Amino acid sequence: QDINSMDPSCTTSVCTSTRSYFTTLFASVSSSGGNSVRFFMHPDGSALPVVGGDYSKRIIDKVTTAQIAGIRFLLNLGVQHNILVNICLWSFDMVNDKGYGPAYGLWNKVLTDTTVRDSYLTNWLTPVVQTFSKYESLLSFEVFNEPEGMLNNGWGWSTCNSGTADCAKVDLLTAQKFANLVASTIHTIDSTVKVTVGSWSYKASSNVNGYTNVWSDQSLISAGGKQNGVLDYYQIHFYNGFDQTINPFSNSMAHFQALDKPHVIGEFENAPTGGGSKFYEVLLQNCYAGAWGWMYCSSCGTSCGCDSKFEKTSYFSNMAYMRQQYGNIVVV
Repeated sequence: QDINSMDPSCTTSVCTSTRSYFTTLFASVSSSGGNSVRFFMHPDGSALPVVGGDYSKRIIDKVTTAQIAGIRFLLNLGVQHNILVNICLWSFDMVNDKGYGPAYGLWNKVLTDTTVRDSYLTNWLTPVVQTFSKYESLLSFEVFNEPEGMLNNGWGWSTCNSGTADCAKVDLLTAQKFANLVASTIHTIDSTVKVTVGSWSYKASSNVNGYTNVWSDQSLISAGGKQNGVLDYYQIHFYNGFDQTINPFSNSMAHFQALDKPHVIGEFENAPTGGGSKFYEVLLQNCYAGAWGWMYCSSCGTSCGCDSKFEKTSYFSNMAYMRQQYGNIVVV
């Protein structure tokens, strides 16, 4: 959802329906026993203001008052419903051009051009963190969702319909450097604010089966040079079609040999292999720090990726079970 549509001063039908949707979402998660949500802020870059509307240069302008108001609305919903919010800033969709226009998925420059990257860190990210770092409902900032999807090392799956450099995949070192600089910007403003990356798989976030944790402190500092540009917890995704030897429902956290930080399972479908009927409980027993199912589906159906394996009912019933059985220990 476009964060601009959450501004309470906006009275268009899009704005009112967006605010209503998220009000219902927060209330539903809370009443079902959940205590946190994962929100995508500007995953493909289309919500970001650009100086002079010049997408050939892509200099990111100052965060708008409407966006600040929208973020405040979102975090206030968290306060009202006792829900913490992980704000996911970018996604691999930043270089995932599907032909929607110049604002969408054509943001290679924010990864590779120092001037563009600095405009984002200075004009947009810094004032957002300064404004909201102490908000009681802010859980963390996520640098990007599944950045492996935009890599040119054989992992990536993003598309580039225009065939221009603006949607070109990047190397791993470039993504690691960006993560390091974003995390450093946040931690320099407030060292208590948590930062994570939504890694696509334990193939990129573990040290088993010959894999390497590419989001480790050493990897990020080596790429970007900022000592405080590191993650506070690892976030890993899993789907049933993945290699079962890296299935968190079948393996404890210790199996993955990345024990310097907590692990949160940030995406999984609603009938995960090895998860049984009480999949959140399985993850708790396997020593994971938390989990978010993918995703909160509305009535939009397959047009928005909401097929049956992502439908929210089983997530809600599992959250209710966890609150009933473990309410005294399931905290954030």
